[in-house]
Amino acid sequence: MLLLNNKIIVSDKLTESDKRLFRDSIANLQPSDITDETGKRNIDLNNCHLSDYNIIDVQAEDTLSYLPTSLPYKSLQQIKRGTISINAKLDLHGCNLEEAKQKLLSFLSYCTSNNKKHLLLIHGKGTPRFHGHTTLKSAINSWLKQLPIVLAFHSAKQKHGGTGALYVILKSQN
Repeated sequence: MLLLNNKIIVSDKLTESDKRLFRDSIANLQPSDITDETGKRNIDLNNCHLSDYNIIDVQAEDTLSYLPTSLPYKSLQQIKRGTISINAKLDLHGCNLEEAKQKLLSFLSYCTSNNKKHLLLIHGKGTPRFHGHTTLKSAINSWLKQLPIVLAFHSAKQKHGGTGALYVILKSQN
């Protein structure tokens, strides 16, 4: 961007000076993930900040789904059909948003440390507020998408809580 005669001129071409400045500014950056002696990634969830800024309101009966195209077909089918083998479960009924956020981060930290990848997360349908929207369900939907360890999630089958719960698949920690 250039200022010429009090007008801002935008250029899509980077000068060598711009490139050097960029390279110098990122030269000392380190990856935020730490690996242990086996080369296994350890993601520090204790210092993770989950934003409440862009929470999109969802209805109590809405099906939540976050299924990236990189998800293997078999895993995609298992999570949609509710046939994943659940390794751990967390029930957040009765929690306010701050309690739920802390419990969620602690639970996910425990699961990653103990190689538990297939989870059942019960958030409840909530008491509809403000035209049928539920606060905790909406927040969980947003938070899980922000976490780098979450590979996918989908609303559970009725036997596991229906639209008041989620199947969550965590990424492998290699």
